[in-house]
Amino acid sequence: MQLKNSPKQNVNFIWLKSKTRLKLLKNILISIDMLHKFKKKHHNLYLILTASALIMFWNGLWGILDHYLFPENPLLSDSICIVLGLTFLFINDFSFNELEHPNLH
Repeated sequence: MQLKNSPKQNVNFIWLKSKTRLKLLKNILISIDMLHKFKKKHHNLYLILTASALIMFWNGLWGILDHYLFPENPLLSDSICIVLGLTFLFINDFSFNELEHPNLH
């Protein structure tokens, strides 16, 4: 069955699309709220999951850098990574308040 392109159908489609977007946004906000509750209730498990996520991110980034950042010269590649990392830490003022006082956030 072929649908006609009437203005009423287009408006309904746009409304449905907007409604779907709102539902998705609501689900995201609910998920964020659940994550905050989980973080408060199971702080140690949350730290373990966060550390695992950071390690997985680091591993993936390391693999990408091995392939694209001076793959023929590992010493230069590693040196640039160290300098970029230290630069970011310097810009961040070597501040790790989140790790020192986790209950303040």
